[in-house]
Amino acid sequence: MVTQADIKERLTQVIYPGFTKSIVEFGFLKNIEIEDDSISIELNIPSADLNIEAQLQEEIKKRVSFLGDIQVEVII
Repeated sequence: MVTQADIKERLTQVIYPGFTKSIVEFGFLKNIEIEDDSISIELNIPSADLNIEAQLQEEIKKRVSFLGDIQVEVII
């Protein structure tokens, strides 16, 4: 079973666009909820740029998908 620690470890690999630090290092990760085969990840980022949001959603889903066949929802 996937744990919050597993997910958080994967999210340390998601670098915020234009910077060298991860979304976890910046403190943008607000919540992780796991329910059966779905995961909800909540972020609070300082940008309203839709391109950054799209990049982060894609990268997060890609990183977390390595943990198994899981439905991932990213809330920004």
